[in-house]
Amino acid sequence: MRSILLTFFIAITSICFSQTTNDDWIYITASWDNVNTYYVRKTYVSKKVGIIKIWIKTNSQKYKFGKKTYKYALIKNLYLIDCSNQRTKTISSILYDSEGNVIDSTDIDESLVEWKNAAPETIVNKVCSLFN
Repeated sequence: MRSILLTFFIAITSICFSQTTNDDWIYITASWDNVNTYYVRKTYVSKKVGIIKIWIKTNSQKYKFGKKTYKYALIKNLYLIDCSNQRTKTISSILYDSEGNVIDSTDIDESLVEWKNAAPETIVNKVCSLFN
């Protein structure tokens, strides 16, 4: 029984991490409890006057969506990041289960999304330092 559980754990972990550790993404950081790991796409979608449009992905060992909690979910968010003013807009979000199936996706017209202030010492600072 123990070897079956160990095999299952290794298989699930491999699936999850195979989606997050390829050459197109740069590891940024992990959450304080190591439940989430964050990656930024190596190339940005666009860059205009200090505003970067870039994908950030989160590999989550536990993610609650609606009434269901998923283990090993993958979330990709397309952000506009204003490095000069330390603020962001999320304009697209895709949630995947551990098998790579899309659970939910949202696209929002960026002109309809309000800017949100970014807290100091966050992923936003790291992204800005990489691409500015």
